[in-house]
Amino acid sequence: MSRVRVFDLRNRAIGEFMTNVTRGYSLSGSIMLQGGLSSTVIIPTDAAQKDWLQLGRVVYIEDEEDLVPPWAGIIDTPWKALAPVTAAIYNAEYIFNTRSPDTETTSKGSFKTVLTKLIGLVNLYDDCFLRLGTLGALPSGQRELKITQTPLWGHINYFGKREGVEFLIRPLYAEKKPLFFY
Repeated sequence: MSRVRVFDLRNRAIGEFMTNVTRGYSLSGSIMLQGGLSSTVIIPTDAAQKDWLQLGRVVYIEDEEDLVPPWAGIIDTPWKALAPVTAAIYNAEYIFNTRSPDTETTSKGSFKTVLTKLIGLVNLYDDCFLRLGTLGALPSGQRELKITQTPLWGHINYFGKREGVEFLIRPLYAEKKPLFFY
């Protein structure tokens, strides 16, 4: 069994339910992969009737037995409203893949400076609660990245791959605090 916490638009926990969640664990950021990066969840009838359970809400899933690390994602279609109620939940990268800049730009500076700019663009119009986390060894010197009007998650992946840096997006949740992604 897993605890599924549901968050409001300010990423504050507003409800939860227990259900079996079939999922794996993956380090890849591809939103097209199944298993660790998306899941269909059966929602108990009492939870399905709550007004806080809506498309576009972020969820945080904790395995009761700690067999896999906590995972977070977003509820989206397909959504089946007949019993048993089910919803598709996609990984956090899915959220970031919905963000694109309004204009083309170029970011210049250190690796950290360019990455910070990309994260800032992801959060620019609607805070996706993506933050810069712990950084290990990074490439030195000045970097330049042309940022086009395409999904920002693609730019983050491309920049990491080009520079030989692997990214791992992980959720961090503490009681009565917003859920953040690092």
